[in-house]
Amino acid sequence: MKKIFQKIGTVVLGTGLVCGNMTAELQAQRTPRPSRLATETASPSHPVTASETESRVEKLEKQAIELFQKEEFEKALLVLKQIQELDSTVAPADMILARWFAEVGLEGGLRKQLESAVKDSPTDPEAYIVLAKIAVDESRIAEATLLLGRAQSLLEAYKASPERKKALQQQFLSTLAVFSEEKGDWKAVLGILQVQEKKAPEDLTLKIRMALVYMNLQDPTNALAKLQEAYEQNSQMMPPEAIIAEFYFQEGENEKSLQWMETSLKKYPENFKNQVKGAEILFANGKIKEAQSAVTKVLQLDPQSSEGITLQGNLLLFEGKASEALEKYSQAIDFDSSNPQAGIGYIRALLLQGGEKNSKEALGIASQLVAGFPQSIEFQIHYAWALIANGQKDTGLKLLQQLLPVWNPQQDEACVVAICLADQEDNSLAKNLLKAALEQENTFTLQFYAKQWQEKL
Repeated sequence: MKKIFQKIGTVVLGTGLVCGNMTAELQAQRTPRPSRLATETASPSHPVTASETESRVEKLEKQAIELFQKEEFEKALLVLKQIQELDSTVAPADMILARWFAEVGLEGGLRKQLESAVKDSPTDPEAYIVLAKIAVDESRIAEATLLLGRAQSLLEAYKASPERKKALQQQFLSTLAVFSEEKGDWKAVLGILQVQEKKAPEDLTLKIRMALVYMNLQDPTNALAKLQEAYEQNSQMMPPEAIIAEFYFQEGENEKSLQWMETSLKKYPENFKNQVKGAEILFANGKIKEAQSAVTKVLQLDPQSSEGITLQGNLLLFEGKASEALEKYSQAIDFDSSNPQAGIGYIRALLLQGGEKNSKEALGIASQLVAGFPQSIEFQIHYAWALIANGQKDTGLKLLQQLLPVWNPQQDEACVVAICLADQEDNSLAKNLLKAALEQENTFTLQFYAKQWQEKL
């Protein structure tokens, strides 16, 4: 069986925790890197020098990290509090622990420590900023408004560390921008980002974000100008015109999307990311020969490109050639085992060919996908398909029932769900899903098989 996701950029610890990079929102300052629990806290008999304090802090940082990795969270918190006593400029201990919980995806621990941070450090603004971001993400706008107001007042009064205050101000502005975006107030978002840009004029991500705000304000001219600034800093990124093409594509404005994409392909023929995006947009718009040419160019630029070989597999699956597609997806996984789209294609090709051996292998790959990306509805749907193909019909259908209420149907996924439901006594939902997918303007990978199943039903 193929092994996938062997190159994911996280470190799996022996305790079952997964530690990766801190999320940008929570990295308001240098987080102490919390190795043995300190058993002595007595004051030294002589004045402590700055270098001695720094050495003690470093030891405590290592100690707290080791305790956290062992899931001894309360002990880790005690050590962090010792650090806080030694260095008043660091974030509150509860807040640092909250960041670590966020890093490893322990939401319960995150919320608990944020509540503790508010209680134990009521004048520190960081917990309020993070709580506001969570409220925005969960569409609790009224609560987010109150939290941002409290964070702002505390931030204005904060004086413990100028360096940390500067970082918290940027974090606050970022959260405020997301808040305004959630409300659809794009002018407010632009104003906030312009303030941030003055403080960080070379921030590439900020320029791209501003460009997308301009697009939402229906101002492609300024969007293009901002993206060109970004491209001058990093010519390896997707070209400006391609980013605008992708924006229009996501908005369903296919004609504008094609115009911008064709311009980008002519202007930047040697840009790898440009050719990949061009192949995707051309294919979705039914320009199959042009998409094939773009894929050929991708593989000329990088013969071992997992993305390019996956696109080859998609084109073969579009033609109903599951066996040939399977070979391409297998090759794509061999070149990059962390490519989830190659994994999805591999599952599809296996299950469309049928057979017990193929079904079992598909289930194994689907299990890996779900384990690697537990929040992805797309992967969960393919896992349900693999379960049903392996005789676990009730389990697969139960999973689909849980997913459908929160599912935003895409054409390929609609075809997969329809296949899963095709053997139901009432297969009207399967028929409706196939009909809706095939009536949409865009071309999709499983279109050949969607037509086949529509004829069967």
